[in-house]
Amino acid sequence: YSLVPPTVELPSVKWADNHKQLFTLSIKPISTIHSLDEKLDNFFHLTNIIRKNIPNHQRTTASMGDGVSLEKEFKQSIQNSVQANPEALVHFFYILFDKLLYLLIRPPVLNGHIVNIGQTCFESLARIVQRIKDLLPDMNDSHLRNKLLVTYIHYGCTLHTTDS
Repeated sequence: YSLVPPTVELPSVKWADNHKQLFTLSIKPISTIHSLDEKLDNFFHLTNIIRKNIPNHQRTTASMGDGVSLEKEFKQSIQNSVQANPEALVHFFYILFDKLLYLLIRPPVLNGHIVNIGQTCFESLARIVQRIKDLLPDMNDSHLRNKLLVTYIHYGCTLHTTDS
């Protein structure tokens, strides 16, 4: 109805306050395809490679060329995700937290071996929580609970049980 001018009377439609808008809704889509942050891009890219279990010869940038294994590179990308650009960290917080929690609960398997990333994921989650609290101090209540973190726990946390 935002395209209908106030002068047009629609049948069976009641208007409040002479066609004044009651609220405005804006949607900002966020995609992990282009986060515009190198650290987050690397983490999302490696997570996707490991999730899809892409063989070595098909990887585009999974091997750094200096002999660093994919597992070590993946652990490093998890640790580096904490140091992402503040704006990108807040924008991609839900996605980043979902992926880290999923990796903590269900570690990936590489070459038939479970990747030991539990401690790395847990430490990164703790550091991200602290960083969010530091970046958004005006969103902390009197008990130092951050509203963004509380909202995530109540409404945003998505732990997928299948590999869809």
